[in-house]
Amino acid sequence: MKFFESNCLNTEIKITLYELWNKEYPIQVRFNYFIEFENYINKLTSPKHIIISNNNGEIIGWAVEFAEDNELWLNLIIKQNFQKKGYGSILLNKLKENKASISAWVVEHNNYKLINGKTYPSPKEFYLKNNFTLLYGIKLNDETISAVKMIWHKNP
Repeated sequence: MKFFESNCLNTEIKITLYELWNKEYPIQVRFNYFIEFENYINKLTSPKHIIISNNNGEIIGWAVEFAEDNELWLNLIIKQNFQKKGYGSILLNKLKENKASISAWVVEHNNYKLINGKTYPSPKEFYLKNNFTLLYGIKLNDETISAVKMIWHKNP
């Protein structure tokens, strides 16, 4: 496996991540057009992207940390056929380095579908396994998706 870290991404990588996002996240949060995804990426404050690829150069996962509302947040995506092999935890651990805390919005149930019609599996258990705390009282309820906030704090 190879890792690539950057504060900015070229168009070719953005296109690959756009396709990965739309394939691996629920259809409720898919981007209809590449320009929408590119605008999302370009608006992130102080982003740090970590991309993991296999030995053939195929991108199999992506994590990004960014600042929002005086907190550090993350998004993380691993291709389905590479999930449950430790790659997500590796990316999370890289994001946790030298951090006091980091947050994520996580769908807490399996009621959403992927673009291929399969069920989107909630990553809640993954984050719990990686020492995140579920904050039941803080939910993201908008028109597209419902999620709960999870946060990781470095042990003192």
